[in-house]
Amino acid sequence: MRSIPRPDLQDTAASWLKRKTAFIARKRSPATRKSAANEAWANSRGNAMTAIKSVLSKMAPGRQRCFYCHDSEGSSIDHYRPKTLWPELTFTWTNLMWACSRCNSNQKRDQFPLDANSGALLVAPTESDCASHFYIDCQLGEIVGDSIRGKTTIEILGLRRQTLAQQRTKAIRLLVYLIAQYEAAKHRGDAAEKSSALLFIS
Repeated sequence: MRSIPRPDLQDTAASWLKRKTAFIARKRSPATRKSAANEAWANSRGNAMTAIKSVLSKMAPGRQRCFYCHDSEGSSIDHYRPKTLWPELTFTWTNLMWACSRCNSNQKRDQFPLDANSGALLVAPTESDCASHFYIDCQLGEIVGDSIRGKTTIEILGLRRQTLAQQRTKAIRLLVYLIAQYEAAKHRGDAAEKSSALLFIS
């Protein structure tokens, strides 16, 4: 998992999120806030929601890939802190992630474990140091947790599933091949082929 920078929203979409958040905050009890958040989210349509989805999908790595697994195509908005547990964050921009159905609906669902100090054990893909919690076993193509948060995130999102390991292995082999092509082209003084290899690597 690599860090994904989050841009600011345009004023119209940002204001829409703030109005929705204020509406939920006015509810006096946790039960009514939860109900209001669920209903408001279910009925969220229009230009503002379209703009939010567009920004999230463009933030995604590759061709609109899932923020979490980077393999499957993202298809819906996930609430990093689940709206069932934190209804007040349902319309908070920094709580919205672009996810595939496997990571969102089948794996993560409403899981959100906390440590002894109430800190999140699930790594957010938009954290600046996100990648520091993981490393890749280049022999097996498996992602490995390098911290308690990394290990917890892998477990919750099922990031060790075989299809992901196979895709990582293919990517590693391709990268090794392209680096070899680049070095060979550099040795021959072939600027065109060197540039072509660099283009794929980047």
